[in-house]
Amino acid sequence: MYALGKIARGGATRGGYVSGGVFISIGGDHVGFGRDDVHVGTIIKSLSIVQQLDETPDTCALRVNGAVPPMGAEIVVTLGSKNRVGRLFGGYALTEQQLYAADKPANVQAEISAVDYTWLLGFAKVTKQYRGQSATAIIQDLIATYAAVNGFTTNAVSTTLPALDEITFTDENLPAAITRTMRRIGGYWFVDYNKNIHAWIGDDAFGGANPAALVPTHPSLADFRTTTEQTQGLTRVYVEGRGTRILGDVPPGETAIPVESADMFVVAADVFAKVAFAGSVGGAQHLTYSGVVPGGGGSLVGPGIGPSAKPTVATVPGAGLGNGVYDYAVTFVTSAGESLPGPRATISTGPVANPTEPPFNLNTYPTHNVAYRYNVPVGDQVAFAYAWSTGSTAPGHEGEIFASITLSTAGSVAIMTVDDQDPYNPNESAPVYMTIRYSPDPRVLNVVIFSSAASRPGWGYTAVVPNYPDRPPAVAGPGNNWSTNGASYGNLSPGYGLPAANTTGQNQVVISAIPIGSASVTARKIYRTAANGAQLKLVATLANNTATTYTDAAADASLGANAPAGDTSGLQQPAGQVPAGSTSLPVAGTAAFAASGGWAVIGNGEQVIRYSGIGGGALTGIPATGNGAILATVSYNSTVTAPDVLTGIPATGARSIQQRITAGDELYAVVQVDNADAQTALAAALGVANGIREEWIADRRLSVTEARARGLATLAARPPTERMVTYTCRDLNTAVGKTITVTLPAPTNVSGTFRIQQVTINNFRPRTNQYPTFTVTASSNRFTFEDWLRIMRTKE
Repeated sequence: MYALGKIARGGATRGGYVSGGVFISIGGDHVGFGRDDVHVGTIIKSLSIVQQLDETPDTCALRVNGAVPPMGAEIVVTLGSKNRVGRLFGGYALTEQQLYAADKPANVQAEISAVDYTWLLGFAKVTKQYRGQSATAIIQDLIATYAAVNGFTTNAVSTTLPALDEITFTDENLPAAITRTMRRIGGYWFVDYNKNIHAWIGDDAFGGANPAALVPTHPSLADFRTTTEQTQGLTRVYVEGRGTRILGDVPPGETAIPVESADMFVVAADVFAKVAFAGSVGGAQHLTYSGVVPGGGGSLVGPGIGPSAKPTVATVPGAGLGNGVYDYAVTFVTSAGESLPGPRATISTGPVANPTEPPFNLNTYPTHNVAYRYNVPVGDQVAFAYAWSTGSTAPGHEGEIFASITLSTAGSVAIMTVDDQDPYNPNESAPVYMTIRYSPDPRVLNVVIFSSAASRPGWGYTAVVPNYPDRPPAVAGPGNNWSTNGASYGNLSPGYGLPAANTTGQNQVVISAIPIGSASVTARKIYRTAANGAQLKLVATLANNTATTYTDAAADASLGANAPAGDTSGLQQPAGQVPAGSTSLPVAGTAAFAASGGWAVIGNGEQVIRYSGIGGGALTGIPATGNGAILATVSYNSTVTAPDVLTGIPATGARSIQQRITAGDELYAVVQVDNADAQTALAAALGVANGIREEWIADRRLSVTEARARGLATLAARPPTERMVTYTCRDLNTAVGKTITVTLPAPTNVSGTFRIQQVTINNFRPRTNQYPTFTVTASSNRFTFEDWLRIMRTKE
């Protein structure tokens, strides 16, 4: 006996049993079993229901005797009871054909064709955009906005559908909008016969138990047939994805191509490039490549610019720098970048070297001049020494002279003073003349001379004379001579004897007269070499265009980045031109360009040139004529940029450039996807050498990763051999989307798992103990293309 849950009487039913009686409601009136009017009913054998996989609407056809139902009436078909929740069909009558039986107009009948609720769902037009929302939220919102008013619900929409970055609908049918959403994530959806939306991902979400396996003992299996076909199979797929425009003319044999953008290209064994000639239907070239070089950087044509003046540098006492020679230079900083360094200023730090050679060429020459008074006894034994001082000679600053002084030389050979033969000063000795060495160090301001006499033991300060660092110190001459003429060393303070230590050490540098730039200069950078080095490195950044002084006490180890080798400031360079046909192009900076050569774009694409290297601040090796040459004069301060480039194209042979490519032609990324096993099997089955059956798919929205997934999904969805099975049964669990397992031994010899693609339900019976017939078409290809695409994306 048939029973409904919560209605049956205890002991009077069998669980799971369903009556075969078919209940049909049209516009609320029952015209099947349990009909409301005995004169109006359905001719049971006319009832047929066709179910399709996925979102394709299901259909129902039947003939009503005794009445013509209204157009658009809702039709609901159930089995076993008019109250059963599980329906065989639900939808609306869309086509009616009125007729009469037995040639009697009184015997009115109506042929009715109906479609399921998907038809009603398609009434609404969707115009909406979603960003960063899950497919679950999108479908729930679509139904709530456009279909809930007609009774549709989303209770069977998976709550874990993945998110979409963005999807936009414009005047689109609601079912199409849901389909596009689910295909983006590789999922399925349909409307059930209770107006509930089902949406999910995977192989096991069609709901309910699968039908019983087809085995020899199956109680209702009949009309089993199997079909194997190879007409749609593929073993190789080319998927053409996104592309770009070629920037310049490229001759045959060239190994690199400049393009507007190369972000769609990757280096992989299964990827190549397709050239599509502008304005041409055919004639494409296929090219392999081994490198993708991004561009984007650039410079200005011209030698570059930097400050025109060098700063002034001077050492001051203090610690920080090492001992040695240092170079300083300054750059200008703008919002665009940084200029070249200006001229260098050089300075030495550390102590001044001690003089080593004592005074020599000592001689006495009487002057016979009453004006001289030396206070040196005649016949006294006198010796001399000297030291170098970096102190000031200003009046009253003698202490500074001795505060910054080298060690002195050894004393000279003593010389005996002689009578000056001055009749007015009979006790005065003649002056002593000698040669002293000046210091070549520009920091030395003075030479301090000391003397020692037999009549006055100990050394004392005698005189200070200016240092002349520009005079050759190793050559004696009038400029290097000094005499005691006018000296008064007989009454010196004992505090100014020979220096006990070299106190000239200066290891900080004051930088002044720092250049100021134009109005576009926002900062200056100070660079310095390490001690006795050549490479300028960053010392400090002056974050303004006003300061002109800075004190440097930075150790060599703390220096920063190297000074720029090119000018990226965008500051106006001097006027100049590069004539057409030049084989080199001076640029303000070369950092953006490949040292091994490449392509460069002048201006906004006015010229595209080819160069083979970089040298002397210029792009070199530019052909004088032809492809890649400078064809028109280029003015200094024109822009020159490095484009994206595909490199490593074979010079000759397969997939090389064999026809001239013209600027404006298009280049597309293509992925070649193979099923090697299927190729081998197909070749063996056909007895041929090549089992490659290929197809070209063009979707110029795809990245390489997406194109590869598309190719794999296409091969999976279209295997070389596909098996279809058809059969009939009376299993109530039969429904589209479910899987059926077949295990039929010899002589049938069919086994496997198949996806049910279509079910036709007919042959309804007038008796409740007989079920209708389910005619089934199932395929060995269990997944839709979108599901395969989702699987392949996951594998990536």
